[in-house]
Amino acid sequence: MSWRNELLPASFRGATFHVERHDSEVGGRRVHLHQYPGRDEPYAEDLGIDASRYTIDAYVIGDAYMAARDALIAACNKEGPGRLVHPYLGELTVLCPKVRLREERTEGRMARLSLEFVQAGENRFPQGDADRVAATTASAVAADTAVDRAFSVLWNVARQPNFVSDAAASNLAGIARQLADALADLALVGAAVPGESLAAIEPLRAPSATLVADPAAVSGGLRGVLEPLLTADRASRSVVGLALDLATAGGGSWEPVVGSTPARLAQAGNQTALRSLLRRAAVTAAARAAAGADWETYDDALGARDRLAAALDDERDLAADRGERDAFTALGSLRAATVRAIEAKAPGLPRLVFETPRVTEASLVTAYRLYGDVDQAETIARRNGAIHLGFLPAGEPLEVLARTGDQRAR
Repeated sequence: MSWRNELLPASFRGATFHVERHDSEVGGRRVHLHQYPGRDEPYAEDLGIDASRYTIDAYVIGDAYMAARDALIAACNKEGPGRLVHPYLGELTVLCPKVRLREERTEGRMARLSLEFVQAGENRFPQGDADRVAATTASAVAADTAVDRAFSVLWNVARQPNFVSDAAASNLAGIARQLADALADLALVGAAVPGESLAAIEPLRAPSATLVADPAAVSGGLRGVLEPLLTADRASRSVVGLALDLATAGGGSWEPVVGSTPARLAQAGNQTALRSLLRRAAVTAAARAAAGADWETYDDALGARDRLAAALDDERDLAADRGERDAFTALGSLRAATVRAIEAKAPGLPRLVFETPRVTEASLVTAYRLYGDVDQAETIARRNGAIHLGFLPAGEPLEVLARTGDQRAR
């Protein structure tokens, strides 16, 4: 059978036409490229399959070509998606955003049309975990943008004496050490620490004058450490805990700035701005991770919800005090989206209860005694910080998952 016999008669909404050639985009991924200062390797965030687009060089011909031409143009102008019979690709549901018409005196009884179609898809109402996670991610991106804008207003290094820039560089290096220590602690509890995060710390350890003078480079450097964690270990509650701890610490303890000269005020303002940036970058990262995390228990999920809500409330209050309207609004939207995402997952999760062994025993014994199998042995030991799997001390309450029908309060 000839390949020509496989071709379908072309039409759109029943209006027929002939195809001279087509040029279609039918594959590929939507990618957002993140590039961080001081890091040669970018991070490409996969956002899903790109929409298909179809360009067709069409023509109608014959004594009645004008009627066929007008019918095809009317079909393209009709509201909503329609059925395209593509000779090469089969039946498609598309919209027609553009039509070009060409008619020439030397080509009697014929009109040429360039038709552009785009995949229509379905307008699905937001529902389920994926939509809530996506909503939280979008809110976090908006919050990051507003936070970075507020930071750029407060950050004052350009045209200041050298000691102001040196102090800002020293503070940024201190944050880099704090981030490195936090990632090391994360590795100790078995969470994945991506190489991208470790590499992003290096330019911050001894930041250049160029980096320090650029507020976008400073904020981008901090996010370059935090963002890769979101995809490397989404299921780990440790990632959320790390980010919340950073948000609480806010840069650690720094020597207070003494003096009221313009340069000293700029130095103190930079210190405040940097603390605020770290807290806000950490809490938005924590929100994104919390929304997508696979929580082990109801208590873990609601505990993270409460910490995140409190941290975001604190940052909103500070934004209000400073008159940062965009940051105030964006952080409030992020709080609402994060709480909804976590609360949607929490009801179906197991509860935690306290169990106190009467004698010192191995976690294998505890698991078998409670559940009739040993599958939970490592989880019990890890959750309670046991030094050794073989020794859970007598008389000390343990956090364990509630058994079916066990409604004891924590």
